[in-house]
Amino acid sequence: KKLPEKDLISGLAEVIKYGVIKSPALFSFIKSDLKKILRRCPGTFERIVYECSSIKARVVEKDELDNKDMRIILNFGHTVGHAIETAAGYGKAYNHGQAIALGMLAASFISMKLSLLAKADYLKIKDLIKNSGLPTVLKGVSVKDIMLAQGHDKKFICGKNRFVLPVRIGKTVIKEDIPESLIRESIKSLLWT
Repeated sequence: KKLPEKDLISGLAEVIKYGVIKSPALFSFIKSDLKKILRRCPGTFERIVYECSSIKARVVEKDELDNKDMRIILNFGHTVGHAIETAAGYGKAYNHGQAIALGMLAASFISMKLSLLAKADYLKIKDLIKNSGLPTVLKGVSVKDIMLAQGHDKKFICGKNRFVLPVRIGKTVIKEDIPESLIRESIKSLLWT
Protein backbone atom coordinates (compact mmCIF):
# COMPACT_ATOMS: atom_id res chain seq x y z
CA LYS A 1 0.00 0.00 0.00
CA LYS A 2 2.99 2.29 0.45
CA LEU A 3 4.42 1.72 -3.01
CA PRO A 4 4.21 4.96 -5.03
CA GLU A 5 1.76 4.84 -7.95
CA LYS A 6 4.56 5.33 -10.52
CA ASP A 7 6.43 2.30 -9.14
CA LEU A 8 3.28 0.17 -9.09
CA ILE A 9 2.62 0.97 -12.74
CA SER A 10 6.28 0.37 -13.61
CA GLY A 11 6.09 -3.07 -12.00
CA LEU A 12 3.06 -3.92 -14.10
CA ALA A 13 5.32 -4.00 -17.16
CA GLU A 14 7.10 -7.06 -15.79
CA VAL A 15 3.75 -8.63 -14.83
CA ILE A 16 2.41 -8.11 -18.36
CA LYS A 17 5.65 -9.63 -19.65
CA TYR A 18 4.97 -12.87 -17.76
CA GLY A 19 1.47 -13.04 -19.22
CA VAL A 20 2.75 -12.54 -22.75
CA ILE A 21 5.59 -15.06 -22.53
CA LYS A 22 3.91 -17.89 -20.62
CA SER A 23 0.37 -17.33 -19.35
CA PRO A 24 -2.72 -16.34 -21.31
CA ALA A 25 -4.63 -16.76 -18.02
CA LEU A 26 -2.44 -14.17 -16.26
CA PHE A 27 -2.74 -11.82 -19.24
CA SER A 28 -6.55 -12.15 -19.13
CA PHE A 29 -6.59 -11.62 -15.36
CA ILE A 30 -4.59 -8.40 -15.66
CA LYS A 31 -6.86 -7.20 -18.46
CA SER A 32 -10.12 -8.02 -16.67
CA ASP A 33 -9.06 -6.95 -13.17
CA LEU A 34 -6.83 -4.00 -14.07
CA LYS A 35 -8.95 -1.47 -12.17
CA LYS A 36 -8.81 -3.66 -9.04
CA ILE A 37 -5.05 -4.03 -9.44
CA LEU A 38 -4.55 -0.28 -9.80
CA ARG A 39 -6.79 0.32 -6.76
CA ARG A 40 -4.74 -2.28 -4.85
CA CYS A 41 -7.77 -4.40 -3.98
CA PRO A 42 -7.09 -7.32 -1.60
CA GLY A 43 -6.14 -10.56 -3.30
CA THR A 44 -4.99 -9.09 -6.58
CA PHE A 45 -1.33 -8.75 -5.65
CA GLU A 46 -1.19 -12.16 -4.02
CA ARG A 47 -2.36 -13.74 -7.26
CA ILE A 48 0.06 -11.68 -9.36
CA VAL A 49 3.05 -12.51 -7.14
CA TYR A 50 2.12 -16.19 -7.07
CA GLU A 51 1.64 -16.41 -10.85
CA CYS A 52 4.79 -14.47 -11.75
CA SER A 53 7.04 -16.27 -9.27
CA SER A 54 5.66 -19.65 -10.39
CA ILE A 55 6.35 -18.84 -14.04
CA LYS A 56 9.87 -17.62 -13.29
CA ALA A 57 10.60 -20.68 -11.11
CA ARG A 58 9.47 -23.07 -13.87
CA VAL A 59 11.60 -21.29 -16.47
CA VAL A 60 14.70 -21.09 -14.26
CA GLU A 61 14.26 -24.71 -13.11
CA LYS A 62 14.54 -25.87 -16.73
CA ASP A 63 17.79 -23.90 -17.18
CA GLU A 64 19.34 -23.41 -13.75
CA LEU A 65 22.81 -22.66 -15.09
CA ASP A 66 21.54 -20.32 -17.82
CA ASN A 67 23.27 -22.34 -20.53
CA LYS A 68 20.34 -23.80 -22.47
CA ASP A 69 18.95 -20.49 -23.75
CA MET A 70 15.61 -21.17 -22.07
CA ARG A 71 15.83 -18.31 -19.59
CA ILE A 72 16.18 -15.77 -22.36
CA ILE A 73 12.37 -15.64 -22.64
CA LEU A 74 12.47 -13.68 -19.38
CA ASN A 75 14.13 -10.93 -21.44
CA PHE A 76 11.06 -10.27 -23.60
CA GLY A 77 11.05 -6.52 -24.23
CA HIS A 78 14.49 -6.06 -22.75
CA THR A 79 16.56 -5.88 -25.97
CA VAL A 80 15.06 -2.57 -27.09
CA GLY A 81 13.93 -1.68 -23.55
CA HIS A 82 17.47 -1.63 -22.16
CA ALA A 83 18.61 0.41 -25.16
CA ILE A 84 15.86 2.96 -24.44
CA GLU A 85 16.95 3.08 -20.78
CA THR A 86 20.56 3.64 -21.79
CA ALA A 87 19.81 6.23 -24.46
CA ALA A 88 17.45 8.06 -22.10
CA GLY A 89 20.00 8.25 -19.28
CA TYR A 90 18.85 5.51 -16.87
CA GLY A 91 15.67 6.76 -15.28
CA LYS A 92 15.79 10.35 -16.43
CA ALA A 93 13.11 10.00 -19.13
CA TYR A 94 11.90 6.44 -18.50
CA ASN A 95 12.14 4.13 -15.52
CA HIS A 96 12.85 0.43 -16.05
CA GLY A 97 9.23 -0.66 -16.36
CA GLN A 98 8.37 2.12 -18.79
CA ALA A 99 11.36 1.28 -20.99
CA ILE A 100 10.53 -2.44 -20.92
CA ALA A 101 6.91 -1.69 -21.86
CA LEU A 102 8.16 0.19 -24.92
CA GLY A 103 10.59 -2.65 -25.62
CA MET A 104 7.74 -5.19 -25.49
CA LEU A 105 5.86 -3.11 -28.04
CA ALA A 106 8.92 -2.96 -30.30
CA ALA A 107 9.44 -6.74 -30.07
CA SER A 108 5.74 -7.36 -30.69
CA PHE A 109 5.87 -5.04 -33.71
CA ILE A 110 8.85 -6.97 -35.10
CA SER A 111 7.00 -10.24 -34.55
CA MET A 112 3.92 -8.90 -36.30
CA LYS A 113 6.01 -7.65 -39.25
CA LEU A 114 7.62 -11.10 -39.54
CA SER A 115 4.10 -12.61 -39.65
CA LEU A 116 4.72 -14.49 -36.41
CA LEU A 117 2.19 -12.55 -34.33
CA ALA A 118 -1.36 -11.73 -35.39
CA LYS A 119 -2.20 -8.04 -35.48
CA ALA A 120 -5.07 -8.73 -33.04
CA ASP A 121 -2.59 -10.05 -30.45
CA TYR A 122 -0.25 -7.12 -31.07
CA LEU A 123 -3.15 -4.76 -30.37
CA LYS A 124 -4.11 -6.69 -27.21
CA ILE A 125 -0.56 -6.28 -25.88
CA LYS A 126 -0.48 -2.61 -26.84
CA ASP A 127 -3.89 -1.90 -25.30
CA LEU A 128 -3.03 -3.60 -22.01
CA ILE A 129 0.23 -1.67 -21.76
CA LYS A 130 -1.58 1.60 -22.49
CA ASN A 131 -4.50 0.88 -20.14
CA SER A 132 -2.01 0.06 -17.37
CA GLY A 133 -0.67 3.60 -17.51
CA LEU A 134 2.57 2.62 -19.20
CA PRO A 135 3.85 4.55 -22.22
CA THR A 136 3.15 3.43 -25.75
CA VAL A 137 4.71 6.50 -27.38
CA LEU A 138 8.44 7.20 -27.27
CA LYS A 139 9.38 10.81 -26.53
CA GLY A 140 12.64 12.62 -25.91
CA VAL A 141 14.99 9.90 -27.15
CA SER A 142 16.31 9.59 -30.69
CA VAL A 143 16.04 6.43 -32.74
CA LYS A 144 19.75 6.81 -33.56
CA ASP A 145 20.76 6.85 -29.87
CA ILE A 146 18.61 3.80 -29.15
CA MET A 147 20.13 1.90 -32.08
CA LEU A 148 23.64 2.77 -30.86
CA ALA A 149 22.85 1.69 -27.30
CA GLN A 150 21.32 -1.56 -28.48
CA GLY A 151 24.57 -2.64 -30.10
CA HIS A 152 26.16 -2.88 -26.64
CA ASP A 153 23.48 -5.18 -25.22
CA LYS A 154 24.53 -8.55 -23.78
CA LYS A 155 21.90 -10.25 -25.95
CA PHE A 156 24.10 -9.50 -28.98
CA ILE A 157 26.30 -12.55 -29.41
CA CYS A 158 29.13 -12.51 -31.95
CA GLY A 159 27.54 -9.47 -33.55
CA LYS A 160 24.12 -11.13 -33.87
CA ASN A 161 21.11 -9.70 -32.12
CA ARG A 162 18.64 -11.95 -30.30
CA PHE A 163 15.01 -11.11 -29.74
CA VAL A 164 12.30 -12.80 -27.75
CA LEU A 165 9.25 -12.48 -29.98
CA PRO A 166 5.68 -13.39 -29.08
CA VAL A 167 3.83 -15.66 -31.50
CA ARG A 168 0.63 -15.46 -29.46
CA ILE A 169 -0.29 -14.50 -25.91
CA GLY A 170 1.51 -17.11 -23.79
CA LYS A 171 4.08 -18.31 -26.34
CA THR A 172 7.33 -16.87 -27.66
CA VAL A 173 10.18 -17.79 -29.98
CA ILE A 174 13.80 -16.66 -30.04
CA LYS A 175 14.96 -15.11 -33.30
CA GLU A 176 18.50 -14.08 -34.16
CA ASP A 177 19.78 -11.63 -36.69
CA ILE A 178 16.71 -9.46 -37.03
CA PRO A 179 17.50 -6.96 -39.81
CA GLU A 180 18.66 -3.61 -38.48
CA SER A 181 16.12 -1.91 -40.74
CA LEU A 182 13.27 -3.80 -39.03
CA ILE A 183 14.60 -2.96 -35.56
CA ARG A 184 14.78 0.70 -36.58
CA GLU A 185 11.23 0.49 -37.99
CA SER A 186 9.99 -1.01 -34.71
CA ILE A 187 11.51 1.87 -32.74
CA LYS A 188 10.08 4.41 -35.19
CA SER A 189 6.67 2.78 -34.73
CA LEU A 190 6.85 3.89 -31.10
CA LEU A 191 7.00 7.51 -32.20
CA TRP A 192 3.43 7.37 -33.49
CA THR A 193 1.94 4.38 -31.68
